Amino acid sequence: MARWPAEAHTWPSTTSRCCAARSEWRGPVAKASPQQSGYIERFNGSMRDELLNRESFHSLTEARNVIGQWVRHYNEERPRSGIGMHTPAA
Repeated sequence: MARWPAEAHTWPSTTSRCCAARSEWRGPVAKASPQQSGYIERFNGSMRDELLNRESFHSLTEARNVIGQWVRHYNEERPRSGIGMHTPAA
């Protein structure tokens, strides 16, 4: 049986169950390694380029609201090249 490090309890339960069912351990992803975490690196780069480098927040509440609106737009309304420049909601 695989040995699980102490940090395993911080993983989302679905990931933990999936890895436990396969008896394998997928360790943490190295920082800034697009080969291991391409989706996250793409999201972080888009957020930085399209939002964070262009905005100046005056309060934490304002930052949360603006970032929340941007994330909703990114996930639901932004055209995706992988689906023929359609939106995911379409």
